[in-house]
Amino acid sequence: MIPDTNSRKKNPVAFLAAYFTIGLVETLFPRLNWQINFIFLDEHYLRVLTFIGLLILAFLSVLFSLMKPGKDGRHNLIIALLVTMPGLLIPFISIKSVNLVLLSDMFLFSGSLFVQVAGLQFIFSPYEKGKNSVRIALLYLFKSAGLITGMSIPGILSGTKMEGSSLLLYVSIFFLLFSLAFLLLFPFPANAGTTSEKQMKFSVRHLISDKSVLMVLGGLIVYSGAEYCLVDLIPLYFSETFGIKIMQTLIPGVGLFMFSFVIGRLAGIFILGKNKPEIVFLMSSVLCILGLFTIFIGQKYLSLAASVMIGLGSSNIFPIMLSMSLNRLKEERTVLIGLMIGTIPIGALFPSLMWAVADSVSIAMSFTVPVFCMFYITWIAIMLVRRRGL
Repeated sequence: MIPDTNSRKKNPVAFLAAYFTIGLVETLFPRLNWQINFIFLDEHYLRVLTFIGLLILAFLSVLFSLMKPGKDGRHNLIIALLVTMPGLLIPFISIKSVNLVLLSDMFLFSGSLFVQVAGLQFIFSPYEKGKNSVRIALLYLFKSAGLITGMSIPGILSGTKMEGSSLLLYVSIFFLLFSLAFLLLFPFPANAGTTSEKQMKFSVRHLISDKSVLMVLGGLIVYSGAEYCLVDLIPLYFSETFGIKIMQTLIPGVGLFMFSFVIGRLAGIFILGKNKPEIVFLMSSVLCILGLFTIFIGQKYLSLAASVMIGLGSSNIFPIMLSMSLNRLKEERTVLIGLMIGTIPIGALFPSLMWAVADSVSIAMSFTVPVFCMFYITWIAIMLVRRRGL
């Protein structure tokens, strides 16, 4: 039975607000990471703990994807937002307790992953392939908008610092409650047809047999790692090389990168509506590589321009890979969504490699880690274009 697809022609405000909320939540991660690094003086123990924690988060995202979303699709999103809430409330209790800081980090990261799983489960339609890329790009545009908002608050409000202020917590809680209010109080379009019995079944052999999907899953891990590296590395590079302090200057460096990232995702909504995702994917990865090589030149204004190139180039890679993978498989989409979102915490392991290069060689050479990642992404894009697959 083919479902009525009219209910999928719009994204409910609740999902857009939820993605905006997790964008805000992600701006809290640097503060939590700083607290964890301060508490754990044993670096080896911290790395082992981090590795285990990230693997658990990846596994939880797969488990969450197996939950039935309910008749109208809002059930999973409500659970995801409720999981996020304790992570926002715990810092008001204590920021010195080791267990509470770790618990807060776990709740926030889990909630972020679960919201993304719930959103993808709701908006994806197997009967409207051409529109899935645009829908996914719209969701991630709102996530990036939340991220840039959270990053901008300390720079806009003088005297507000990420490490000491609870303002971001209040703002995140407000938008989380706003999302829940829309879910519970306002009409909600039916979530028809994404989870038939056939699609709920999972076959590892079927998934492994599709080499293109496996290739993209690997690409998602590598891209997530590259994005983590760039967000950490760009502000340090501009601070050490040109004396630009990110917390004192809102726009240059990582701010310029993130603003161009949001603009790129906004443009992607229109570009993906008129062009094949494979072509946009390839052009985006090439632009990102050009930006990474430009930043190696070491000239201030060229490096600022390179930040824009990197932001524009990398902005739509993740949403495009998500939509192409989902369009590829006719079955196992629910599990595939969990696997794809589960690549995000695994990608967080890449900064450790990057910092190892920075400590042993130089900050400039540490850019080789995201460069390698983007070369791999570009190879995937070339292969997909050649196959005219996904």
